Amino acid sequence: MRIEIQRLESDANGCVLRFSVQDAGPGIAAERIPELFKPFSQDGASLVRNNAGAGLGLPIAKRLAEMMGGAIGCLSQIGRGSTFWFTARFGLCADAESAPPAAPGGALAAPNRDPSHARILLVEDNETNRAILMAMLEKIGCEAEAALSGADALEALSQRPFDLVLMDVQMPGLDGIETTRAIRRRAAGSVACNVPVVALTAHAMPGDRERCLEAGMNDYLAKPVRIDDLAQTLARHCSGAGASAAAAALAETAPVRETPFAESELLRFMAGDREIACKALHMFASKTPERIAAMRQALDSRDSESLHLLAHAQKSATAYAGALPLSAIARELEAAARALEWDHAATLVEQFEKQYRIAFEAMKESPVWKSEEQT
Repeated sequence: MRIEIQRLESDANGCVLRFSVQDAGPGIAAERIPELFKPFSQDGASLVRNNAGAGLGLPIAKRLAEMMGGAIGCLSQIGRGSTFWFTARFGLCADAESAPPAAPGGALAAPNRDPSHARILLVEDNETNRAILMAMLEKIGCEAEAALSGADALEALSQRPFDLVLMDVQMPGLDGIETTRAIRRRAAGSVACNVPVVALTAHAMPGDRERCLEAGMNDYLAKPVRIDDLAQTLARHCSGAGASAAAAALAETAPVRETPFAESELLRFMAGDREIACKALHMFASKTPERIAAMRQALDSRDSESLHLLAHAQKSATAYAGALPLSAIARELEAAARALEWDHAATLVEQFEKQYRIAFEAMKESPVWKSEEQT
């Protein structure tokens, strides 16, 4: 039996915690799991008898979790045990400042682990994000492999073992949610069916985190991902002993959002690593013009889905590069494309291109950019 508590998010008013209980019992067939959370019925009684009493209080637990602003779910495989989890929102107590510090990343009583040498499968369709994340994983010391789609990820998992999967949520075709569900539906004898899956998501809509957890994901990282957050998340789920040195290098300077390009913000994302930062800048500079051209094409053809996906991808890619005003425009463009506000979207594409030129000129003058010229 293993009990784990994780802090999923926090703000000035409180936090969301995820509680999970893992056992080594006989397991429950995937098609029967939804019945566990339904109000008691004759079918439910049969399921309870066949699973040693499991599920008697689960409909009540489901309602309680929802009343506390959370959700509930179960991950199980026949012969491999079950993990029941729920999330809930809590307010801060009056003497919260005097409470002992939480473990890194909000995990309570988690073992001290080191992600170095872990085999990681990165599933990311955006080339810029993929290159930056692969560089981060290499810096942390992981053995990483990239998959460009959900289908590629399933193929890789069927061929080779991995310690963890980093899964982009929003991808064309088979998205991260459906890919994770496909992983969890694999045969009980498959090692891959229980591999930890961490969502990579730029979403901030209510219910998005619950959707990830309900699909069978174990954790999530918000885009753009900082290298220290990545290292801490990997440490929570990968075996080993010790903390990653890469995570300790993060500077504590406040974000700078008003300038077209903030080198300090770029270095914050990369934990001060100038080699990765330089790679991120040059990747950004080489790919953004073609992304802008694609935005214009989607705008001209009134292709809201393509424009939405392009803006969504640029939202994190520009933030990785330290161009936060560009990221803000991309976020607004994503919303305009979703709402079919074409006039507003056209204005935002113009603003994005203009702001890119300004940011690019600032980037070329930065020491990080020039460091490639000196190598």
